[in-house]
Parts: sequence; structure tokens; C-alpha cells
Amino acid sequence: MKKIKSYLLLIPTFISIVNLVFVMLDTENVYFIFNAISALFLVILTVFLTIAFLYTSKEGRKHLIVSTIVVILYIAFNFSINNGYLDSILKPIPDFSNKNIIDVLDWGEKNNYNIIQLSDYSDFIPRNHIISQKTSENEIIVFMSLGPNYDKNVTLPNMKGWTIEKVLNFIEENHLKNVTIKYENSEEEQDTVISADKFGLIKRSDEITILVSRGPEPIEPQTIISDFHEKSLLEAKIWLEKHNINYTVEYDFHGIIPREHVIEQVETKNNDVITFIKLIASKGRYIEVPDFSTLKFEEITKWALLNNLIIDISERYDDTIPLGVAIEQNPKAGATIEEESHITLLLSKGQLYMKDFKNLSEFTNWAQENNVEYEIVYEFHDAVLENDIIEFSHKINDLIKNDDKITVKVSQGKPIVIPNFVGMTKSSISTQCQNLSLNCNFVYGSYSYSVKKDTATQQSVAPKTTVKATTTISITLSRGTPQTFTLILEPDWFMTGNATTTINYLRTELAKQTPGVKYTFYTISDNSLPPGGYHPNSQVRNGSKVTQGQTYKIYIVK
Repeated sequence: MKKIKSYLLLIPTFISIVNLVFVMLDTENVYFIFNAISALFLVILTVFLTIAFLYTSKEGRKHLIVSTIVVILYIAFNFSINNGYLDSILKPIPDFSNKNIIDVLDWGEKNNYNIIQLSDYSDFIPRNHIISQKTSENEIIVFMSLGPNYDKNVTLPNMKGWTIEKVLNFIEENHLKNVTIKYENSEEEQDTVISADKFGLIKRSDEITILVSRGPEPIEPQTIISDFHEKSLLEAKIWLEKHNINYTVEYDFHGIIPREHVIEQVETKNNDVITFIKLIASKGRYIEVPDFSTLKFEEITKWALLNNLIIDISERYDDTIPLGVAIEQNPKAGATIEEESHITLLLSKGQLYMKDFKNLSEFTNWAQENNVEYEIVYEFHDAVLENDIIEFSHKINDLIKNDDKITVKVSQGKPIVIPNFVGMTKSSISTQCQNLSLNCNFVYGSYSYSVKKDTATQQSVAPKTTVKATTTISITLSRGTPQTFTLILEPDWFMTGNATTTINYLRTELAKQTPGVKYTFYTISDNSLPPGGYHPNSQVRNGSKVTQGQTYKIYIVK
């Protein structure tokens, strides 16, 4: 029994040694030296516990066993801490709702969490702030606000009679973006809406002009006006409109005053009366575009968020530019832009290597998805089936350079040499075409005194031409020796009074009586004969001999 207990005491010693080895290998641990010393101390402690157990009284051994259990629990706890198994308990994830995304990214970097950003519109959460979050092991998905969706439809009521305060509240609550408020003299009560150029279903971004009354009383000339510094541009415009003072608006950068707010005002007076105001409004902070090729993707993201910019990112492979580094950017580095501007950025996906493809479709899809130029060359091949790949110009795992063109050779199957069908009979040709997997179509050509009927006289593909299976060939056959007929023109075939009806009837009847003979019909004027009648200038008449393959002229009186 004592021997068994001795073996059991070796367990914490073994565990402590394993823990020491793990800590020594974990060179990325920030507290490496401290953890290594701590693990070494545990090894020494467990060794001494084992020795003490072997040379201690029975009562003392009970205390040593309890001490050993405590050591094992300590080792397990220490191991769990070092490997982050207790992070969810000891480091609870905060609620990021309404927090700036930059703060969330910083927290994730410090606490070794991967932050995945998804975006959605929100009327209530400011732009670049968190709407909601989902958590999994070492990963947090946050839904970031894009601000209001200005393409969203809203119903604009008939505002006639509304007060200006009610109008402004409606604009703010519904996030209308392009509202212009004009004032004019009117019998309507001051600061009430006269009309609006739109109502009903509109987009938030639609331009809307609202006309408001100055009231029936004349407006007193102004010698002193409000200080619009840091006030919204809309508020300043409304005041100037109401007091019938002309104004212009110019924009400039400002590091503190927000966009669409007044930086300063320049007044023009005439006899102490203010006649004109120039408003200088903020277009936000002066933002200089950096060279994104010198920044990491995380740095680019934070810079864009900090400056309230929108980045449209695309990617492509590049043989020289490392993964995640910018290939192209617009605007260029050094350009000056405003807040809420769009930046297009092309990032490198790193180097692209040739893969193994099962079929041509798989390759072409891959090439198109990755903007790889390619050329398909079709060749005959005795061993490779039709439409299967013979070979590529690049081998598997070859680097695909930016200006490379991949050539893929595709099999047309076994080559088929076209025989000379001229002089062969239709049945012989059909058999040979079937044996060669060719599609042979037959058409009849001309009559011949020397070539028998159903004997080939021409072929659409020349003899000895190499083609693939299922190629279609047109074979022209002889109609054989032409027959001669005696033409019989029945009197009731000629419709008196209508040349067109006569011609149509003759075509039908002559095709039956003299098959293979061609006729060309003409109309001719003749006052001595009735319309629709036969004219003696015709090349043939009743009793004439006509031969297959020949063409004869017939004139009908019109």
C-alpha cells in the first residue's frame, strides 16, 4: 500500500515537470522569466514532498497528501491562467454598446481578442459606434453604426401652416439631409409654412424646398445681427432668410468646429444697415491622405475611423507586394480631403500560386475570380478525351506573376481525317460517317447525265482535313439524269382578270406536272389580251418539251 501511495505521489512531480517544459517552450509569454522560475519551484517542491512522504510517520503522511492535492490544484490553476482558459471568468468582456469602434479595437488588441466588424445603419447610434455585439471564444463580432440610411423612404406630410420649430424638429427626427428653407413676405402668420415643393413618399436625401412666411409686417433693417459662430449653418440661413438679408456661403477646413457649422461671418453695411453677409462654414478637419503602402491594415482602419472617412476596399494578388499592403489608392498620398469622403484602396492578397484543376470550367472560374489572363488552345490528342485538359503552361505551385498569361491546352479528342466522299454513294457515305463519328448532312444539287442519282458531287470540308468527332459535313448529291416532260397548259389554270392569281396557280400545277423543272414568271402589258391570260412571248407554250434542271420564262398579261 505504501508503495502504491509512493507512485501516486509521483503524479504531481510528473505534472510539474510537464508544466515546466511547457512554460520553457512558451517563449511568447510576457511573464516568461517569472513563470519559468515558478514552474521550477513547483518541480523542486513536489520532489521534496515525495521524499518527505517516504520518511515521515503515518500521521504526517496524511498532511503531506493534503499538501500534494493543493499543489496539484495550484498547478492546474496556473496552467489554466497561462493558457487563457479562465479569461472569460477573470476577464469579462465589457458591453461595447454605443462605444467608439476605435476603443473596441484597442481593447481587443490588449486582451488578445479578434474583433470582427460588421456594419449596419442606425438612426439612434452615432456613426462608428457599436450597435450590438456577439461573443465566441477569442472572437467578438461587433455591429458598427453607419449612421442614418439616407436612401431610406419617409413620408413627408403636407407642412402648410406648420411652425418653423415643428419643421426643424421633423427634419431632425427623420434625418432629412437636403432641406432648403426660404422666407418671403406673406399675409400668413410669421414663421409658418406657406408651401413645400414635395410631400408624400420621399427619400431622406431628396432635395426639399420649404417656403416660410416673414409675416404681413415689413421687416425692419438690421444694424446688429446674431453671432453665428459655431452655430449650425441651417440655423444661420434661417435667421438671414427671415430678416431678408442676402448672403453667400463659403467653406473652409477647421480643426475644431464641426462640418456645416459657421466658422465666421463677414458683414457688409450701408449707413450702418447690414445689407449682405458672407458665411464661412466648416467642412471639417483638414485631412491629408497618407501613403497607405507604409501602413498595416489595422492602422488604415483606425485612421479612417478616426477621421470619419469611408474606405472602399478591394483585393488582388500581386507577385511583389506582400499580403495586406496597399497596391493602389485614390486619392493619392498627400491629397487633401474632407470628412465623410470616400477612399478606394486596392490591397494585396499576397502571391498567387498555380493550383491543380479537375476540369476547364474549374480553371476558368478560378482565373476570372483572380484576374488571371489565360488562353485556351485546342489540340488533338490520342489519349486525352475531348474537352479534358492536356497541360498548362504553368506547373502546380508555380508563382503566377502579374503579367503572366496561362496557356491551357485542351483536347479535341482523337484526330479524324476527312475522306474524299466525291463519287461515293449516299449509303456508303452514311456508313463511313457513322464509323468516324461525323455528322453528315445530305443536300441535292443539280441533275447530271454523267453522275448517277445519290452519288456525291461535292463536300463542305475538303478531303484530308483533320477535324474532331461530331464535326458536321454537308454532302451534295447528284439528282441523276434529267427527265423531259411535255408541257400541258390547261385553260382553267388562267384566271381572267388577275395575273397574280394565275401565276400562283401555275406554280402549284406545274410543280406537280413537271417536277424538277424551274419556271420564272413575269407580267406584261398587252391591250389585246385579257389580264391573267397567257402571253405568246413566253419561252414555252402548250405542248413544249421541258427538261429537269432547266429554267423557262412564262409571261402573264397584267
